[in-house]
Amino acid sequence: MDSARFLSSFEDVENFDEFVKSFAYNADTRAALPLYLSANIRGLGFALCCDVLKELGYLDYPKPDTHIIKICRSLDLVRDEKQMSAFRAIVDLATDNGQTPYKTDKILWIISTGEFYKDKDSNGDVLRVKPRKTEFMEQARKAVGMIAE
Repeated sequence: MDSARFLSSFEDVENFDEFVKSFAYNADTRAALPLYLSANIRGLGFALCCDVLKELGYLDYPKPDTHIIKICRSLDLVRDEKQMSAFRAIVDLATDNGQTPYKTDKILWIISTGEFYKDKDSNGDVLRVKPRKTEFMEQARKAVGMIAE
């Protein structure tokens, strides 16, 4: 009901799009939008609001879930396990590498889960490979000199 009430406050999709884009000034103002949504839509926390926005096509929103937080902590991109810290770390990592936060999030999620959610195997099931989060974190830590080879 909260979601329907919130969305019905917009005239049309263009009006909603303008609202979302009004938060696009920088990473901090972008983070304010999922905070606002989570405060106004019962049952949706910060990470899930980020996920909704990114799946609606707003590419500046990574989902700071447990997979992303663990990778960020392992690589010393964050010093805590807060979703907001991981959000900012992924935005910064993406920006530094000329990518969108959505793409960076998705690559890290696929590495972590091994799930190619849009691809199906011959039985019609979601294509899965062995998750590589541990190996990725070890290789990334070596690459940035955090551990000796």
